[in-house]
Amino acid sequence: MDIVEQLEKKQQELQVANEKLKAAEQELRARTQELTSSEKRFKYNLEALTRIQELSRRLLESGGLNPPLQDIMDAAVELMAAERGTLQLFEGSSIRIVAHNGHRKEFLDFFEAAENVASVCGEATHRGERVIVHDVEASPLFIGTPSLLILRRYNSL
Repeated sequence: MDIVEQLEKKQQELQVANEKLKAAEQELRARTQELTSSEKRFKYNLEALTRIQELSRRLLESGGLNPPLQDIMDAAVELMAAERGTLQLFEGSSIRIVAHNGHRKEFLDFFEAAENVASVCGEATHRGERVIVHDVEASPLFIGTPSLLILRRYNSL
């Protein structure tokens, strides 16, 4: 075998080795992307679990749901740039106000059992679906009811 043949053979070996190296680089890139994706999922899951653990800690420290529900209510009022709001839970066949922001005691007492007075929440409970009232003053749900008088008195319109 002469020197030219030896060079050609070495060149072919180098080419094969180079192709193997390129394949190994591609495999490394793919594994790196998988690892990065796994790290991102891990980080997301860790953050979610940390939030859940923090909520659990707060529930245990506060002795119940009321403080976190009030935090949710306050955040919702702020987010919506509302003047006031109520957060209600459906329990059995009734709705109970569990948190509020900006309402007076008389208003809260009146609507304590929303399913028993003219109210959007009570109507939603009876219908079993969402109820939207665009104008309380013109709504058949409220016209001529004590609820409308309470809403006017406490400026909740």
